[in-house]
Amino acid sequence: MTLAEGSTGHELLLRLGADPAETFTPRDDDEANGFLWAAGENYRSWGAARAGEANGWAFVLEPASCWGSIPERLEHASRGTEVIYTSEVGGMGNVGYWQDGTRITGFDTP
Repeated sequence: MTLAEGSTGHELLLRLGADPAETFTPRDDDEANGFLWAAGENYRSWGAARAGEANGWAFVLEPASCWGSIPERLEHASRGTEVIYTSEVGGMGNVGYWQDGTRITGFDTP
């Protein structure tokens, strides 16, 4: 999951490197969940995310991939704002904080 202050979910998706032509708003929860299940089956070749905003923060949640935790993507996403992210792959977690293109802190979690 990636959070960015003062952004929209769609904008954060784009800043993390999503192709605008490949973003869409699902008609309902069934369509959204179907897309996420398909991503889980193809996680090595593509990712899927849900995005939105709450209380001045945008969020991108990737339940079947970790594309948003790539440092170059986080550097770009944090330019002009601050970003907090967390990821977990194979039982190993990572948490980090970026501000204006610079990683301020981060740590691995067992």
